[in-house]
Amino acid sequence: MSITDGSKKTISFNQNDIVNAYVTYFESDGDKHRPALIVGVDNERTIDVLKITSKYKGKSPAIKAHRYPLKDWQIEGLDKESYVDILAMQKIYLPDQYHIVKRGIITDNDMEGLAKFIINYSKSH
Repeated sequence: MSITDGSKKTISFNQNDIVNAYVTYFESDGDKHRPALIVGVDNERTIDVLKITSKYKGKSPAIKAHRYPLKDWQIEGLDKESYVDILAMQKIYLPDQYHIVKRGIITDNDMEGLAKFIINYSKSH
């Protein structure tokens, strides 16, 4: 998928890219510009993402159970230890001028770890 960003540059996005995008947070009002993992490209204007968070310590065991710790977070373009929230999928509709920034790509190591994490989570819940 390719879109034109705010600076009029065309940028391509693919499944497994880590991007900064506006995502909705239900625990607080409004949207936040945060890292997200693209898990699907539906069409020319729609992507499915899993939210990425650095919030883990101090969270309940129930919340920690659905957050996969990215082992290669630095290589993937993230600034600090981060976790993929496997229950926080969101569909993002991309207008012609949508501000989204590519940070990196999830490594094969983390992609395999995430897939196993999702399988194990689904078996236990």
